Amino acid sequence: MPAVGLSTTEGDKVTASTAATEDERFRPLTVQGLIEVLVKFQLDTPVVVDGYEEGFEQLDTDRPSTISMRHKPDHADWEGEYEDTSWTPSNNDLTAVRIGRRSH
Repeated sequence: MPAVGLSTTEGDKVTASTAATEDERFRPLTVQGLIEVLVKFQLDTPVVVDGYEEGFEQLDTDRPSTISMRHKPDHADWEGEYEDTSWTPSNNDLTAVRIGRRSH
């Protein structure tokens, strides 16, 4: 989650400002962070992800799994920001929960 600071903009009005550090921009969303986002919505609101090229897909919650990954800063636009490290493990790997999109 980005660091939150307080700043004054007009008179006594105090507003929250967010300033992400370099490390925070590349830190993946955590389960806690996702819950904090989702609790702001009605419990019956559908949750979807982007489709392969267009539209939206449902999440495949029947088969969540854990994966090992690491940030890949030089990824191409069409590739994921993180790469699978199951074949080339290192001490810098992150363990993440993977929930795929439901395919046809």
